[in-house]
Amino acid sequence: KETYYFTFDSDLKLIKDPVKKILFPRIKHWILHNKENEKKTHFKEGHYWTFGTYDFWAEECGLETKTVGNHLRELVTSGILKSGNFNKKGFDKTIWYRLATSEELKNVNFRLLYYGKSKEKNADNHSNETLLWMYQNGMLNVENKEDVKENLGLPIPEYKTNNTSNHITNNILDNNADDINNIKDENDILKHIEFLSKNKLEDIPNEIIRFFINKFHKSDIDSIQTSDDLFYFKCNFDVINHSQIGSSNINFCFNLINKYHPIFYSPQPAEQK
Repeated sequence: KETYYFTFDSDLKLIKDPVKKILFPRIKHWILHNKENEKKTHFKEGHYWTFGTYDFWAEECGLETKTVGNHLRELVTSGILKSGNFNKKGFDKTIWYRLATSEELKNVNFRLLYYGKSKEKNADNHSNETLLWMYQNGMLNVENKEDVKENLGLPIPEYKTNNTSNHITNNILDNNADDINNIKDENDILKHIEFLSKNKLEDIPNEIIRFFINKFHKSDIDSIQTSDDLFYFKCNFDVINHSQIGSSNINFCFNLINKYHPIFYSPQPAEQK
């Protein structure tokens, strides 16, 4: 049978346990696959779900059933997965799963997922709020708290038109080597990312961000109306483009998207003492 399966870079960086690292992206993909295809049978209580028994997921992932059961229960306990029962027959042991919403993500035990049971309560760990911020922004690589504060704590600047932004606009919109309309393949995308990344984020006009992001994403960036929309937009963006442009470029594009929609984007919170 044909199998659709993608991994998500932020999930692989967040979840340290090797079994959960296999299970969660697999389940997440099927949920997003059902959402993308608007499967009515998988739409319950305002959310898209996927379902399966422990035996099903064990076969799907090449794992032991008991192992799958233990780790799926821990994923649900952490809050990053929500479980439900929409089975028509009482003896049916199929479990339904959906993703936590952006609001529910605030209550996820990210320290458990990132550090594991034995280390989740260490005082030197990142706070749960910091790990949430990192997760929503591609799990940027950091080594300690000070790196987070120094490299990730800057608020998204307001867009202001100036000579630099006009220069970028002219270089991209004019019919020359930097014309964004000439993007045809992976090399063209990488060329434009390299060009844009040489400029300060605040100097890149929003019209260029919209034009660029929409060029290689099938959903319009202006379709984002809520924080949930923003979350799913980034997930799908990662799926579509990760293999072509890589983690660092995905993170740069996430920064562009955050700048375009600052109302749904929260700067990294201060560490808890």
